[in-house]
Amino acid sequence: MEINSALSKASWAIAEEELVRRAANEVEIAGAAVALTDFQVTLWRALSSGESIAISAPTSTGKSFILQAFIAQSLTKQPLFSACYIVPTRALITQVHGDLSDALAAAGLSDVEVVTVPLEEGEPLPEKAVYVLTQERLQLLLLNHPNKCVDFLVVDEAHSIKDGDRGIILQSAIDEILIRGPNVQLLFASPTVSNLNVFLE
Repeated sequence: MEINSALSKASWAIAEEELVRRAANEVEIAGAAVALTDFQVTLWRALSSGESIAISAPTSTGKSFILQAFIAQSLTKQPLFSACYIVPTRALITQVHGDLSDALAAAGLSDVEVVTVPLEEGEPLPEKAVYVLTQERLQLLLLNHPNKCVDFLVVDEAHSIKDGDRGIILQSAIDEILIRGPNVQLLFASPTVSNLNVFLE
């Protein structure tokens, strides 16, 4: 009985500690309370503060969910908020487009377009849009629309910045976005880079 009682008290203490932790990790996203992991809540708070950050995290951490929720929340608060999500491949464009479209729809933002191709010169840009592009497509978009500015730039698989010609194109596109809007919020994400300061520099 004494052993069972001691175990019971320990179990209650662990359960209570977990409940407190979960409550501390609860944030409001699109009007609903959402319980996040420690990593997710740290990322959410950093983004919400307006910081530019670099993260190294595998897909399983739920990074994409936070990025998409942050974009949706920002658009809810600022309808003309402009976000661009750079991915290295066309396959990832398709995946991010689908996930982001779902997140925007869940937030009631059906009027926000997810643009995945560079719009031609003279073709008007959508008033409300999120851009999901490879670095080459982003470079074309910036060339065709010299006044286009971005509020939030996500560079996914950011380690590709060191990959020869494509890395040069990526670096050039980021530099151009920073010239047009020095206050743009940046997020560099990579599953493989340990020295994250290189991105912020």
